[in-house]
Amino acid sequence: MAELFPGLAQAPALTDEELRIIAYFDKYNKEEEEDGSWFCDSCETDEHVQTQNESVLCVRCGAIFENVLDQGPEYRWFSSEERGSDPTRVGAPQNPLLPESSLGTTMLLRKHHGNAMRKIKRYHTWNLMPYRERNLWGIFEGLHVRAVNAGIGVGVLEEAKRLYAQLSILCVCRGTQKEALLAACLYESLKRSGTPRRPKDIATIFQINIRYVTKGLKQFANLLNMDERLGQKPEPATDKKEPEPAAVTVESRRAKWDTISRSTTTFEHYIDPFVSKLEAPRQLTGTLIALTRQICTRADEMGICPENTPPSLTAAALALACGALSIQKTIQEIAAVCDISVVTLHKCLKRLDQWKQNLLESK
Repeated sequence: MAELFPGLAQAPALTDEELRIIAYFDKYNKEEEEDGSWFCDSCETDEHVQTQNESVLCVRCGAIFENVLDQGPEYRWFSSEERGSDPTRVGAPQNPLLPESSLGTTMLLRKHHGNAMRKIKRYHTWNLMPYRERNLWGIFEGLHVRAVNAGIGVGVLEEAKRLYAQLSILCVCRGTQKEALLAACLYESLKRSGTPRRPKDIATIFQINIRYVTKGLKQFANLLNMDERLGQKPEPATDKKEPEPAAVTVESRRAKWDTISRSTTTFEHYIDPFVSKLEAPRQLTGTLIALTRQICTRADEMGICPENTPPSLTAAALALACGALSIQKTIQEIAAVCDISVVTLHKCLKRLDQWKQNLLESK
C-alpha cells in the first residue's frame, strides 16, 4: 500500500490513546448492532437506561444518549380548537375496494384564497377519484342506504361490496342487470353470514321484479365460477398422469357436495324471522320457536315434505305449533306473514296433519 500511496509512509503512527478510542467505538458500534441497547459509561451498566419524553437517557446519572424521532402518524393538531374545516393531518385507513381514491389528499381553502385556488381545488377533486372507483362509490352508497332501511348489518354489507367489486370486473352491467347482480351479491352475503333471505325479500329491497333477481343469481354463479378458474394456478405438465383411484374420486365428490349443501338454506334460517313477524304473545314466544323447530326437524328426518321449500315447511310447522299452543292465528295471517300462498300452506299443512301425533309428542 505504501508503494501505491506514498503519503501513507509519511503519516505519523497512531498513539495508544487514539488506538484505545478507535477500539472503544468499534466495540460500542458492535454492541449496538447486536442488541440495539444503550450502555452508560458513567454507571458502567445498562440497567438504568430508559426512554422518556422521546429521549434515551440514564435515569441514574441523567446522561442523554439520543433523541428519538417519532415515526408514527401525527394525530395532534397544533392550533386552537376553533370551528371550521377539518384540519386533521391523518386521513381514514385505505379502503381495499377503492385503493386509488384512498390515497388522495384534501386541499383546504382559507378566507384569503382567491378564485384561482378554488379552481385548483375543484380540478383536484375531479381528478382525485378514477371513473371506475367513482362508479363503485356511488353503487356502494346506494347499497348502504338500502341495507340500513332493511335492517342489514355492516358485516353483511361489507361482504356484499367485496363480492360486487370482485365480480364487476369480469363483465359490464348497466341498468337492471347491474341492480340484479348487486342483489345477488347481497343475497349471497346474507347466506354466508347465516341470516339468509328469500329472493322475494331481496327483490323488495331493490324494488325490482323477482325474475331479475333470479337472473342475477344465475349470472352471479357463472361469474363466481369464472373468477375461481382465473384465480387457479396451472398445474405443472407431466409426461403421464396416473388415474386417481375410485375411492379418492368418490371422497372428493362427497366433500364438494358437503361444501355445497352447507351453503344452502334450511328451515333453521326462517323460524326466528317468521315468529318475530307473527306478533305472538311474548310469554309463548320461546315455546313457539322450540315447538316449531321440533316439528321441522322431525318432518325433515321422516321425509314428510321433501318437495316443499324450507319457507313453506317452516310456515306449515308454525301453523301447526300455533294450533297446539292455542294461539289464535288464521291460515291467512300466517301465509301473509311468511309471504307464501295460502294454497301452498294448506298442502304442506295437510301432509303434516297426518303425522301430527308423532311431530308434537315430546321425547
